[in-house]
Amino acid sequence: MQTLFKLTYSLVVAILFILLVILGIRTFYDEPEAPEYPAPPIRLIGVEAPPEPGTGEPLYCDLDRCFKGDRELTAEDEAMLTEEERLYIQEERRFQERQRKYEDDRVDYHRNVFILASVLGVAAIALGLYLFRRVEAMPLGLLLGGLGVVIFGWVQAAEDFGEIGEAPLFAVVAVGLLVVLAAGHRFLGLARPMGDGGDE
Repeated sequence: MQTLFKLTYSLVVAILFILLVILGIRTFYDEPEAPEYPAPPIRLIGVEAPPEPGTGEPLYCDLDRCFKGDRELTAEDEAMLTEEERLYIQEERRFQERQRKYEDDRVDYHRNVFILASVLGVAAIALGLYLFRRVEAMPLGLLLGGLGVVIFGWVQAAEDFGEIGEAPLFAVVAVGLLVVLAAGHRFLGLARPMGDGGDE
């Protein structure tokens, strides 16, 4: 019964630590907000304008280019559009700029959350290793909680791994592994005290 209680206590510590880190990050470090898609002029529906009379070709924009039907609009073509259509294209281009900025900010946010979660997770694991011989049930909770927080950081960064780049991810993992190995070596009693030679 005592072992079951210690295991349950460890799981409670782990879950509460994970929630503390996740909610703390979400409370004090806001995720960037996606820009709102511009409302098209009244006569334009969605991203496509109704076909021009007699042409049957819709007007729409994709990234930096705008099209009428299947052909890309040139500056001369745009000059021949109605005022309403030109305003629509300007709004669409402003939205694309805001969207690109949002995507860059989101990549930075996910990278920072990954680094922060990894640091907090590794610190919790190191603390768990430090407390291993001093406290009974808490170290396991800190180890599991630290691992959960590291996993949370990876999940947050997963969708932007390509944009974040491998170097920051590698550096954080390498430092984390070194800290955990050093803490394990130091606190789990793997380091033999000076003068304890086996030749006596």
